[in-house]
Amino acid sequence: MKLTAADDTLRVDMTYDDIVNIIKSLLICVDVDEEWYCRTYPDVGAAISAGDWSSAKAHFIENGYFEGRLPFQVKVDDEWYVRAYGDVAQGIKSGVLLSPQDHFDRHGYDEGRFPFAGPRMGRQ
Repeated sequence: MKLTAADDTLRVDMTYDDIVNIIKSLLICVDVDEEWYCRTYPDVGAAISAGDWSSAKAHFIENGYFEGRLPFQVKVDDEWYVRAYGDVAQGIKSGVLLSPQDHFDRHGYDEGRFPFAGPRMGRQ
């Protein structure tokens, strides 16, 4: 990592590995539900049993986050979710989906959907 300053401008030049290492250092603070993670990602549970990983948290920090895995189950506000996502409400009504939680766990997170109402970004 290289810091330079010129014309009252601070510039940071970083490699991909620098960025990955910064992310990993932040991921240390994330709580990982060991049981849920191993149950949800059985390949990780098997790898831990085989001694390839020391824990679910170690896997999450080194690989899981970068593979798009969640560290714990995110609880969905069912009422809000179906109001916000009409296609999910329709999927549940037609029997294609079991519940808002089921949709979020199987598809919603990967699609970038929010599990509950939160602060709005930008101008109000």
